[in-house]
Amino acid sequence: MKNVVFAKWNRIAASSKTAGVVDSLSLDGKEIVVLDVDKLSLSGLEKYDVYVPATVIDTIQGNNVKAYHELLQYPFFQRTKETILEEGTPKGVFRLRRMVDSVKNNAVILSDLCVLASMFGETEKVVIRHSRLGVVPAHVIVLIRYVCGTMAQIDYTFSDKEFVELEWSGIRKIIEFHSEEVNPVKPSLYHPITLQYDIKSILESSKRLDLVWEEFQRYRSLVGGDES
Repeated sequence: MKNVVFAKWNRIAASSKTAGVVDSLSLDGKEIVVLDVDKLSLSGLEKYDVYVPATVIDTIQGNNVKAYHELLQYPFFQRTKETILEEGTPKGVFRLRRMVDSVKNNAVILSDLCVLASMFGETEKVVIRHSRLGVVPAHVIVLIRYVCGTMAQIDYTFSDKEFVELEWSGIRKIIEFHSEEVNPVKPSLYHPITLQYDIKSILESSKRLDLVWEEFQRYRSLVGGDES
């Protein structure tokens, strides 16, 4: 069965684009087709395996659909997760700062919380604060205490730019990442190469739509948060 992946085209790594991926539904014998998630439609795709960002799962349904968490696709985050889990049960302080090229979207926060749960396990306490309605750009701060003892803080700014900064202070290891500092002098014309990912990662990490929806339900009531 053919695979149809919905994603933001400028986030797909160049190595994937040369591996039998096209930008329209003209299969031409291709095993994988990438379509623009901003034009998401499942019409006519019933016979295909479809992959979508977890951030859109409230708008679609289908037994042939799987969802992926975008944060988990970034190579830098995959390496970070592996390094943290090498210590066994992780215990430390984790901070993630994201600037998201989007209007405010709580589904981005829900997706990230699911990814962090795969690293740190169950939450003991979650506090979420939103900037006042109408403030531009919109800001959200998420504070989490996990049962394993890890403390996490995630800061979001919803604007017209993509940026990620990550810090981890564990018992034995310290990790720092800044998407702009590790880019080449002349980054990709359309998107920083550190914030791109490949198709293989999406195909390997995606889950059934209903399973991701269940993950979202754990945090959905919390993400409403309070204005500050």
